Amino acid sequence: MVSHIYTPKVLFMMDEEDKEFREIRDHLADDGVSVFLAKTPEEGIDNLSVINIDALIYQGDFAKQTDVLNFLKTHSKKFPVILVGQRGKNEVPSEWLNISDIYLDINSAKRELAKTCFELIENKKDHRKAA
Repeated sequence: MVSHIYTPKVLFMMDEEDKEFREIRDHLADDGVSVFLAKTPEEGIDNLSVINIDALIYQGDFAKQTDVLNFLKTHSKKFPVILVGQRGKNEVPSEWLNISDIYLDINSAKRELAKTCFELIENKKDHRKAA
């Protein structure tokens, strides 16, 4: 288990600020994850320029958001990418899955997202130490 001495910072991108998004955001905050919001890639770039982000999370429509996909592709080399969706993993377009480290369905995300963030960030730190 990852120590909660460090507070991970995630950039949470979404299509719209709906009930499910707010529930997930609140679960993350309750579990010790600092959440920064972005509704557009431009807002995401602004956040990345001033905040030391540990991971990127996207919740939204995978079929329509090509600008978000391009943003995540660009930054997936630096940050773990977590996708949250209402579809089954098999229904998510492969170009999205190829740039992500993990996909969680919306119901699992409420329970598992904070734990997943801590694990991905810890793995990233371990990978850097080994390199």
